[in-house]
Amino acid sequence: MIRVSVWSVWGTVLLAACSSGGEPQSGNRDQSFVPAVVGRVMSMASQHGGRILVGGVSVNPVSKNGLVRIEEDGSIDAEFDPPILPFNEDFGLGGMVRSLAVQPDGKILAGGRIRLPGAKTADVPLGLTRLNFDGSVDTNFVADVSADVFALKVQPDRQILVGRFGSGGEPCLSRLNSDGSADIDFNTHAIVDRTVAAIGLQPDGKIVIGGTFSSVAGANRTCVARLHKDGRLDTNFNAVIEGQMNFRKDEVIFDPDFTQGVLALFIQPDGKIIVAGAFERVNGRPRRGVARLNHDGSLDGSFNVGAGVNARVFAVARQRNGDVLLGGVFTRVNGTERRRLARLDVNGSVDPSFSSGLGEDWNAVTSFLTDHSELFVGGDYVGSSGYGGVARLDSSTGQMQR
Repeated sequence: MIRVSVWSVWGTVLLAACSSGGEPQSGNRDQSFVPAVVGRVMSMASQHGGRILVGGVSVNPVSKNGLVRIEEDGSIDAEFDPPILPFNEDFGLGGMVRSLAVQPDGKILAGGRIRLPGAKTADVPLGLTRLNFDGSVDTNFVADVSADVFALKVQPDRQILVGRFGSGGEPCLSRLNSDGSADIDFNTHAIVDRTVAAIGLQPDGKIVIGGTFSSVAGANRTCVARLHKDGRLDTNFNAVIEGQMNFRKDEVIFDPDFTQGVLALFIQPDGKIIVAGAFERVNGRPRRGVARLNHDGSLDGSFNVGAGVNARVFAVARQRNGDVLLGGVFTRVNGTERRRLARLDVNGSVDPSFSSGLGEDWNAVTSFLTDHSELFVGGDYVGSSGYGGVARLDSSTGQMQR
């Protein structure tokens, strides 16, 4: 199962193709891939047969709802018709799919701010719903989760971890059983005071969370923490992430507008954890927007991006050879121009062989999809060249394919 969210965005994924050497190559958009997607893309996920789920705001050009499925060539899958109501700009209601997860049985978890037909859900958005393969609502799944859901993770036992927005007083991390009912024992322990924006699952079942929080289970934990399987805080892991990343004057303010926090994370095969988002320091050391932690939360000094990023990171992924992909609203990484998308080598240096083919019309990169031979990128595209918030890139060079 491959899952990509708007954080981690925004998302956490494993890239299928390794990087190659050589100079950056020029290239045009792949003319065989013309995505029939509009609006703002916030999440993507794969289904069998090469189909791609795309979530966001008004991404379906026909219904204007927040979820669409496209074929390998970018055309809309007309057989997929989720009843999610469009985003209501006047009231800021619903229609926003921030995170996606595909279960082993092919059913689709859609999280965010979801409006479904009906007296209650049309006016009070849900945080989470589950859809069948054809997009119809799975009526056997009933989850009492409030909007906004930012992160989803399906465990091997099919329980579902949910991270959501919170500013104090609301449950920001929860675990559901496979039918949507609450795992009460877990939720009793896993008390997080503010937004959980990213979730990672270790092979031993421990859970790593990132967000804007400052307290977990009553203990001080700033923006990143690790929990045991049952939701209790793992006191053997502690990292202090500090500092705000204020908006640049020329930056497009992209929802969500957090200026501090871990907005994406990835757990490497060796157990080290890449964290990214909006921060200035990790454990008292300068690390602007991206860092790598050891198993116990200490800073990994062998990974250093120097001056870091000049604006927020929303998505992070790791290639098989250890290289790291970053997506966000940044335009420079360690002083090198990299618009919205960059690749770092295993020690944090900017990879000169990977130069994004994304143009000036991309305001943000929010998600990656990498279980294809190419690299699919989702985000906020405001141009008129036919990308529609989804582009297909060469996974080795980052350039638009010919």
